[in-house]
Amino acid sequence: MRPETQRMMQRAVLRRLTQTCEIRRNHAPVPDGYGGYQEPRGYDRIVSACFLVTDSRRQRDAGVAGADVGQVFYVLQLPYDTDIQDGDVVIVDDKQFEVAQAVVEHSNDVMRQARLVRAGE
Repeated sequence: MRPETQRMMQRAVLRRLTQTCEIRRNHAPVPDGYGGYQEPRGYDRIVSACFLVTDSRRQRDAGVAGADVGQVFYVLQLPYDTDIQDGDVVIVDDKQFEVAQAVVEHSNDVMRQARLVRAGE
């Protein structure tokens, strides 16, 4: 893809991202000096433009992040350079989700996608 085409497509994607989300990632445990680890306190917070849609496919097996069969997934679309990882917590419109899979398919230099589940479901 030519660089100017890529930039044009990135701008088009950004116009579609009409929601705002907060991505939270817990800090990693740190050594406590006695051979164990301290539980992390706090989290890193990323605020990003996004667009959340219900995934039209339901989970067909329990292979994705240990999800239950029939669990409803959501697809979160983000700018291509957004840092999102499995296990992150995402808040959109005061609803809390968990990243079940930072999707590689359909993620590219134009847009990033992640598959989410509602927290507590």
